Amino acid sequence: MADGDALVSKHYGFGGIMEKIEAGLNLADKDIDSLTVDDLAPIDEFHTRGRESTLEVAELANLNASDLVLDVGCGLGGHRPASGGSI
Repeated sequence: MADGDALVSKHYGFGGIMEKIEAGLNLADKDIDSLTVDDLAPIDEFHTRGRESTLEVAELANLNASDLVLDVGCGLGGHRPASGGSI
């Protein structure tokens, strides 16, 4: 397990991540106080196939408006799912 921990730390363990994200958002002319899901998708959905795979999994789960979902390891999180709340 220690080898796995070292690999994860090597991949994600660099400093100043928030400063780098904020600098990138500023360069993209984004208002930090009114970011959208789309603004953050390039850094939030940093997994294989990104948002596309998230939406496919949601569709396969056959969710409806009354279902509750706990998304463990959901990135930055927030108040709105990638589906825009439509599932």
